[in-house]
Amino acid sequence: MGGFFLRLQKCSIMKIFVDADACPVAVRKLLQSKFSAHEQISLYFVSSYNHQIEHFSDNMQHVVVDAHREAADMYMMNHVSERDIVITQDIGLASVILSKNAYVISFKGKQYTNDTIDEQLFFRHINSKRRRAGQKTSGPKKYTFNDLQKFESTLKKILVKEGYLSFSLEWV
Repeated sequence: MGGFFLRLQKCSIMKIFVDADACPVAVRKLLQSKFSAHEQISLYFVSSYNHQIEHFSDNMQHVVVDAHREAADMYMMNHVSERDIVITQDIGLASVILSKNAYVISFKGKQYTNDTIDEQLFFRHINSKRRRAGQKTSGPKKYTFNDLQKFESTLKKILVKEGYLSFSLEWV
């Protein structure tokens, strides 16, 4: 083929759903800057009406749900399709989304998989039992620049795998 490389274009739109109630500002800004002009990727920031988000381009939507504790999770469960991406720290939501053959990554760049989700659910259960028994458990660590870099790297790998980015192309 003499250096000629034919790349098939994706016909469908990749949907990325973000659990925006818990989303670090650095992640939101990264997503908004990287995908503001990407025509094949649509971002959905899903949050309760208590969390207002601004500055959206045409391919980004702020989906506002009621303030019920699980409303954002229910929205994502009902709207995610196979091969979409969900960004969340919620392990319970991750397990449901994985059953739809979609991708799930945390804000810190950890990709949840069918091979690891049972163990993660087990540890969540153990920590919950400890808290109910009055034991203190450690809270989340402060979000760092390294966390953001790992998140960006994990997201980029998925988008390359699905054909929405090329390894040779830099982010917009």
